[in-house]
Amino acid sequence: KSCGVEKLLEETIRAGLKLKVIQKSSFTHLNVDTTVQEKAITHPTDATLCHRMREKLVRKAFENGLDLRQSYSRLSPAALLRRSRYSHARQRKSGITLVV
Repeated sequence: KSCGVEKLLEETIRAGLKLKVIQKSSFTHLNVDTTVQEKAITHPTDATLCHRMREKLVRKAFENGLDLRQSYSRLSPAALLRRSRYSHARQRKSGITLVV
């Protein structure tokens, strides 16, 4: 069972073959451009990644008997929250409204 996008692709290929815009020999190689697909990648500059890294480092330090002067356990969640609010505000500000 194919989804709507696959049906659209099939019809586009059929129309191209019928109009002789493309030939069957064009289908010997396939190039896939995934630049527009969403990816579940956390970037190194992401605040969430820094927060999780700090939590893991603090946990490992305590597991190995290291006493830390400050673990930032109270400050880090608040900083993460402020950062996410700031990002959200910037996205809304830079949004484009289309009027049709």
